[in-house]
Amino acid sequence: MVTFMILNHEKQHHNADYHYTVALYPGVENYNSLKYILDPFIEDLYLLKKDGLEINRTFWKFELYFSSDWKFLAICLGLNGANSKYFCPWCLCSKNQIGEIKGHGLFNDLTRNVILKEMKRLKVSFYFWENKDTKNWEYTSLVGDNKEVVLRFFNLQLLFKPSRANLIRKLWNEFYDLYCIMRNKNTDPIQLKKKAFDWLSLFLILSQGNPRDLNFVPGLYMPSQITPYIHAMVYHGWELLKIHQRWGLKAFSCSAVEKKNHNQVSIFFRKTLKNGGAPLKRKSAIQEIIEYENRMLYFTYNPLSKSIIKRLRVE
Repeated sequence: MVTFMILNHEKQHHNADYHYTVALYPGVENYNSLKYILDPFIEDLYLLKKDGLEINRTFWKFELYFSSDWKFLAICLGLNGANSKYFCPWCLCSKNQIGEIKGHGLFNDLTRNVILKEMKRLKVSFYFWENKDTKNWEYTSLVGDNKEVVLRFFNLQLLFKPSRANLIRKLWNEFYDLYCIMRNKNTDPIQLKKKAFDWLSLFLILSQGNPRDLNFVPGLYMPSQITPYIHAMVYHGWELLKIHQRWGLKAFSCSAVEKKNHNQVSIFFRKTLKNGGAPLKRKSAIQEIIEYENRMLYFTYNPLSKSIIKRLRVE
């Protein structure tokens, strides 16, 4: 799904109703299909940027921005994704320099029970389950407010020694501070850059002492465990804020697009749209959804009169 919104509607940046559908298709996302589908739209955008638009004797000029999740951006740029060798859309950093964090199945039943009880205390819906095919343990993916609650309030001392828990808590708290200032368009980009590098230094803090000694203090992560997303946040977050400070990074969040996609899926599963739309009209569900959205948009700006005269026939 491809949508557009008007950035000048600053109070509606995260309102899905103010994101308007341009393209909606059920196929696989790849470069060739996107190019075929969006070529006419890209041409129209070029003309709109070049010539502007006159409406009711008012001439409008447009400044265009592009925002998407990492996968869609990588497809548009011809990259293979966050796990490819040259993964970064903004620089030539290679996968040889950083690696992804991989789980090693270190949790036992006791640890899982502690986590579940703490999640229950935080009123966060969270579960572990064993995959029947792979026999690996999987868990609920945290999103939105739940992730923020865990980040801020999870009691790490239930799992770690106090010194270790305090170090991890400091890492989490400073990440939350980063999250907050990145959402504020009044943040100084240089301040964001400094805090991001300070957080990375904490992330890479080294172990102290001999592992065999009782006073050994373990560090946190290795350089090979820096993910592409951490790289983007630390090295390019401040650059993007500097370029787009008028709107702020929060304005380019894809949360409203995800909500829009959820709304479209909900429409698809309504009775009149199941099995490819109305069977008598033989329209696809995609066409039904777009026509429905166009009608809603039209009557929002062209409301009907409150009363309609209806002719009665009396026999």
